[in-house]
Amino acid sequence: CTGLRSLGIKSQPRQLLGRLPGVTIREMNGAEECCGFGGTFSVKFGEISAAIAERKCDNIRAALANGGDAIVGGDLGCLLNIEGKLRRMGDATPVLHIAEVLAGPDGR
Repeated sequence: CTGLRSLGIKSQPRQLLGRLPGVTIREMNGAEECCGFGGTFSVKFGEISAAIAERKCDNIRAALANGGDAIVGGDLGCLLNIEGKLRRMGDATPVLHIAEVLAGPDGR
């Protein structure tokens, strides 16, 4: 979110991931929509935040049903919120920061 909205980072991570062998990028519906975290928003407006997160995770699960092994993002707050909601929904899909993917399986 911060990268996209504040810094204009959108195509750069996709370009980096696209250069990796064996990596296919599939965009989900609503990829640029909020996950509901928003710092204190999730605390102040818990019910609204949870509903937004559920909608986001529904879109993620629909995208994964069409093929996909992991969720990759660049904002730690969003990734933590998404992973937490997915786990509460019974979904164990890996949720990764782009740096983890770029580092490769051995972390280098």
